[in-house]
Amino acid sequence: MDDNIGFVYKVLSYKESSRLVFILSSNGNNLFIARAASRPTSKNFSYTNEFNTIKYNYIKRGSAYFLTSGNIIDNYQNIKNDVTKTMVALKIINLLAKYIDYVSSHKILYEFTHSILNNLKDTTSSIYYDLFRLKLLYLIGIGLQFKKCLKCNSNLNLHFVVKEGGVLCEKCLDYTKAIDNELNKYIQELYFKKNYEFSVIDLIKYDEYKDKLSVFLDDYYRYHN
Repeated sequence: MDDNIGFVYKVLSYKESSRLVFILSSNGNNLFIARAASRPTSKNFSYTNEFNTIKYNYIKRGSAYFLTSGNIIDNYQNIKNDVTKTMVALKIINLLAKYIDYVSSHKILYEFTHSILNNLKDTTSSIYYDLFRLKLLYLIGIGLQFKKCLKCNSNLNLHFVVKEGGVLCEKCLDYTKAIDNELNKYIQELYFKKNYEFSVIDLIKYDEYKDKLSVFLDDYYRYHN
């Protein structure tokens, strides 16, 4: 098939000189075999490296899919030239690879990842990793619940409880530990954010919350993973 576009997020050696190439696209999570791609002189070498958005062609033989040609659309050189940006990007890609099989919509994940990496080109902040972690929760089916108490459906005096995966009212909260309300408000602000551009003021605000946000996300993934 001709002129497909996708993001190469993982590559593994295969047999003597070939590669297994994992590509996320708007059509899904796809695995291809790239023959002789480990050889620097091969036509399949350059575009089958990790952390590239590529245009590619492939054929199907039996139950396997083989890449036949391709070229790099974006190699994210602006990110790769910066150590801090690269570390943030690799953490995002590792998280993507870990949870991609649990995602409800690969089209949304592809568009989201593309947007996050494009915005990362312009900042060294780790905010994009935390934003990716936060919004990925929805795509893997363990999204945060903010609207009503999970036990009685009340919408008054709500407090977010990590173990519950959502909010409880003061009556149902009992002695359960909730996160502080200011952090709760900030998490909602990021969780429902429609665009992924951040001003200097936004980044300053993130710096105030990033340690607490990181602990919150670590705990949430641990309890609900």
